[in-house]
This record gives sequence, C-alpha cells and structure tokens, in this order.
Amino acid sequence: MVASFFFGVFFFSIFAEYGFGYWIGAQMIKTDKWNHNVSRNYNVKDIISIFFAVLTGGFALGQLGPSA
Repeated sequence: MVASFFFGVFFFSIFAEYGFGYWIGAQMIKTDKWNHNVSRNYNVKDIISIFFAVLTGGFALGQLGPSA
C-alpha cells in the first residue's frame, strides 16, 4: 500500500512537471518574453529545448544516487 502511494506520487510529480513547464512556456510565448541569449522573443522551439534539457538533467541527477 505504501509503495503504491509513493509510486503514484512519483508519477504525479513527473506529470506535474510536464504541465507546469508547458504552462510557463505558453505564458512566455503569449507575453512575448525576450530571450536574451538569442536576442529575440521566445518561441515554441526554445520552450521544448529548455523542457527536454531540464528533463534530461533531472534524470541524470536521479541516476547519481546509486553511484554515490
């Protein structure tokens, strides 16, 4: 029962990250937020690149635990 609960919490956190990341990205596109790295407004390509970079980094940090 406890393992099932934490399994659900784990998947909720992953899906919440997806939703929150895409919501923030949509707000950045909608309000024409300036991207200082490339000197233009954010677009969908930037948001998806940032999202997958953060997701890949999170998975890499998750794999750090067993090695430590």
